[in-house]
Amino acid sequence: MFRVIAGVLLSASIGAVAVGCGGDGGATESASSPPSSSIPGIHSLPAAAATPGTKLTQTTSAKVLFVRNHMRKGLISLSIDSVRTGSAGDLANFILDRQAKSSTPYYVDVTVTNVGGGHVGGAPVPLYGVNGHNTLLPPADLMGSFKSCQTDRIPRHLGRGRSFSTCLMFLSPRHGKLTAVEFQYASGVEPVTWAVHPQSAKPKKKRSH
Repeated sequence: MFRVIAGVLLSASIGAVAVGCGGDGGATESASSPPSSSIPGIHSLPAAAATPGTKLTQTTSAKVLFVRNHMRKGLISLSIDSVRTGSAGDLANFILDRQAKSSTPYYVDVTVTNVGGGHVGGAPVPLYGVNGHNTLLPPADLMGSFKSCQTDRIPRHLGRGRSFSTCLMFLSPRHGKLTAVEFQYASGVEPVTWAVHPQSAKPKKKRSH
């Protein structure tokens, strides 16, 4: 069984922010890799870190060892604060290709805490989405301001015990429902998985005078 990695591309109209997704639409990754006792690039996991294959509910935070390279790594805590279902209207300022037109945006609000004091700043939040078609969804690369979901990298100087919150947008092809969010230690290693339950994105209420 294989998992397709989504590669939705959007072109912004004049005045809009630029959006793109990483990944190759033709790439595949095993969706049911057996649990691994060893993780490439990691000699051992801290005792507090979630092990590969850990399955969590949306409201449960987890500590994971985030490795950028052999010099920059650290124990971080990841929390899924909310999951919202967007609509095609949110992307009205974009010129969409055929695949993007049949995609549903999902907004995942997350909090990252530097638990171990390692050097983890400057990197994107290391989470992926998974939809009901078993498609792996990289977060959209947002440049500029997008009011529905503002994405930021981990601050460069996020010290031990410090937290920051941001939003990740996942574009799900064929309007597949977002079912999970994943942290991956390495390719071929079972991810740490949160089962998620998207809620409708409610418009902000107007203040009464």
